[in-house]
Amino acid sequence: MKRKIWFVTVALLLVSFVLPLAVGVAAQGNNGRRPIVKFEGIVDSRPNPDKIGTWVISGQQVEVVESTRFIENKGPADEGAKVVVHARRLNGGEFEAISIRVVEPAVATVKIKGFVTELGDDYLIVNGLRIEWNEDTDIVGQLEVGAFVKIEAQMLPTGYVAITIQVLPVGRPRFVEFEGTIESMGDANETVEGNQWIIGKHEVTVTESTVIIGTPEEGKQAEVRALVQPDDSLLALWIKVIEEPEVIELTGTIERLPKRWGFWVVEGRAVLVRPQTVMVGDQVPEVGKTARVKALGFRSRPLFAIEIEVLELTPAEPPEPTETPTETPEPTESPEPTETPEPTETPEPTEIVESAATR
Repeated sequence: MKRKIWFVTVALLLVSFVLPLAVGVAAQGNNGRRPIVKFEGIVDSRPNPDKIGTWVISGQQVEVVESTRFIENKGPADEGAKVVVHARRLNGGEFEAISIRVVEPAVATVKIKGFVTELGDDYLIVNGLRIEWNEDTDIVGQLEVGAFVKIEAQMLPTGYVAITIQVLPVGRPRFVEFEGTIESMGDANETVEGNQWIIGKHEVTVTESTVIIGTPEEGKQAEVRALVQPDDSLLALWIKVIEEPEVIELTGTIERLPKRWGFWVVEGRAVLVRPQTVMVGDQVPEVGKTARVKALGFRSRPLFAIEIEVLELTPAEPPEPTETPTETPEPTESPEPTETPEPTETPEPTEIVESAATR
């Protein structure tokens, strides 16, 4: 009996030594490699713009190194994208990514502000955009036509789906009309939240629903009708180009210069110089120098400079003296002397005849 107990004890001791060794070998994987894990999740955060660094995927930290392979056939591995991760578990429990494969791209979101112009059972139209909502949409306030709303929506292939809709307090709508020069037209790719134009001294938001009459270009004159938003910004309802400018060229002396941008005076003409004006050549503009100006002219308005070249003028050299010797002036001829009148002949004396008596 004692011998049997002794054999059992020895067997248990052997198991206690062999089992940790086997677990340690398994932990190293094949040929001493660390175990590989696989999981799926949403990218919560990632280093930008570089990929190397600490990623957080569904709350789990993952270290991305230079050898990490990215498979982005279905879209970039941006925040919000759904990915499958293969990683090595390090000794401290951290994960080192071997590969990250995108299975669903991130859903882009946009923010839209404007007045509700149409309201349906599951959609509304704001700034000309149809935005749908569902039972997951968080709606704050009373939705109705004419309400001013702030919307955060997802951009899906089928359209816009609202995540949140917030009705903002607003008084009676106010409209303004003005006229001015189109100084900048912003970025043509911005069409959802609005494209910022500068017309005259006003910044206006141009959206897909803005009616544009004519062909707008920087430097042209335009009439604008806009809606004043609660934050006092202007939403353009329509923009009308009212005239085609005339290209005018003039060359003259610079008589006045501003510190940076503003009005120059060239040869008595006021010329508006803006950041859009192209400066040609390397001459520094100074009062007194000569400038060649190409500008857009409008009726009863100053010129809008589109190109200015400051000319480098060399001073005129005095003419070289000619080598023709100076001729000695011929002496003026003395007037011929006045002829002295010939004296009248003295009459010959009368011969005295001696008489006999005289003798």
